[in-house]
Amino acid sequence: MVFYAALDQIYHGKHPLKKSTTEILKETQEKVYGLPYVPNTAWQLRFSHLVGYGAKYYSYLMSRAVASMVWKQCFAQDPFDRAMGERYRREMLAHGGGKEPILMVQGMLQKSPSVEDFVDALVSDLDQDFETFIMDS
Repeated sequence: MVFYAALDQIYHGKHPLKKSTTEILKETQEKVYGLPYVPNTAWQLRFSHLVGYGAKYYSYLMSRAVASMVWKQCFAQDPFDRAMGERYRREMLAHGGGKEPILMVQGMLQKSPSVEDFVDALVSDLDQDFETFIMDS
C-alpha cells in the first residue's frame, strides 16, 4: 500500500526529467517495493486507483493506523475486555455517521493522536507484517 501511495505522489507531483510512467514505476518499485520490476510490463496503465481515485486511496492507510492504535492500546492484552468493548461501542459504533471520525478516535484512545502516532502505528504494522511474511516463508 505504501508503494502505491508513493507511486501516486510521484505521478501526480512534479515530474522528474520527462521520464515515462513505466520508467518511474520501475525506479519506484526498485526503491520501495519488495518485488522486482518485471521488464516490458506497464501494469500501471490498467491500475485504475492511480487515476480518478484521489485522496480516497490514502484513507486506507489512515484506517489501518487507527485500527492498529485502537487494537494495541485497548484490546491487545485482552480482546474480550468488557470495559474496552463498551467504550468501543459508546465511542466508535453508537454514532453511525453523525460524529467526526477524529472525535471518535480521540474518545476511544482517550487522547488526541499526533501525526507521529499515526506514522508509528503504520511502521509498526509494516514491521509486524514483514516478520510474519519471513516466518511463513
